[in-house]
Amino acid sequence: MRSLLATGPAGVSSAFTQIARNRVKHANPKQTLCPSSFFYVDASTGDAVATKSLWSFMARARARFGIGLGFESLAMLVTVIHATLPLRWEIDTQMEDDLATIDGDIAQAIQSCKEQIAGDNVSDFEAARCAVRSLKFALLESQRTVESWGGEFAFERGMMSVEGWKF
Repeated sequence: MRSLLATGPAGVSSAFTQIARNRVKHANPKQTLCPSSFFYVDASTGDAVATKSLWSFMARARARFGIGLGFESLAMLVTVIHATLPLRWEIDTQMEDDLATIDGDIAQAIQSCKEQIAGDNVSDFEAARCAVRSLKFALLESQRTVESWGGEFAFERGMMSVEGWKF
């Protein structure tokens, strides 16, 4: 698909992206959101573990920011950040790796938001600003929570992306 979009005639990529945006905007998934199912604590080790439910949810968020709907993905990422608040993790664990992946997704979503603005593809700037504020507040809450138990903040790239952006 990427090859077709990259090598196809002019306009194919933008037409494909527009069709994908319309489909995602008008799709009405019947899935129930249950952030408490994103992670569990392994009783034998005490380690926090990401679930398939989380990765399914993240795939939907990635689809949004991947097709230029960055602002629409931010609320989803805020939900994931909030789901991590009651958790603790150690350095050099699978959980830390999983959170690093999510951190990269946050940075990518911010980049998608910037491109959405540059492409004049934002219909409601106040809602967009609200989404960015919500993300920033969730990141700050996570940072404070992790500092309170002496852990390592997991969303450093995301925080730098949102703090370095003058929107």
